[in-house]
Amino acid sequence: MKIITSGSHPLVKHIVKLRQNRDYRYDQQRVVVEGIKPIEELSRKARFALIATYNEAMIPLGAEADEIVLFNDVAMRKASGMESPEGLIAEISMPKPAPLDDCKYILVVDGVSDPGNVGSMLRTALALGWQGAYFLNDS
Repeated sequence: MKIITSGSHPLVKHIVKLRQNRDYRYDQQRVVVEGIKPIEELSRKARFALIATYNEAMIPLGAEADEIVLFNDVAMRKASGMESPEGLIAEISMPKPAPLDDCKYILVVDGVSDPGNVGSMLRTALALGWQGAYFLNDS
């Protein structure tokens, strides 16, 4: 298992670029997910390309990844963009768009840039039984 201690390591730069650059995300067909709860929820349905963490014990049970790496605090802060990250980041394949033709209730997201707000909106829509979400270009 790799231990990464530098914010300038190529893997850290790759994660930052995925997080910040839409064109790069679409080119790579990958997204970055951060936080224990979202990664735990996704681990029930998908396999990760990469999991980066402070400590292997933080990885949710049953989570599978092609690669697991340990980051020190410097690398984790740089990769996450947060001053106090939770300490768990994953890279996963971008979900494929699905048709919304048969959906009765659809969430339309316009001009929302905060991933936390988007997550709250999606969880609320799911709890209400809505079947889909559509993101406009400014989101």
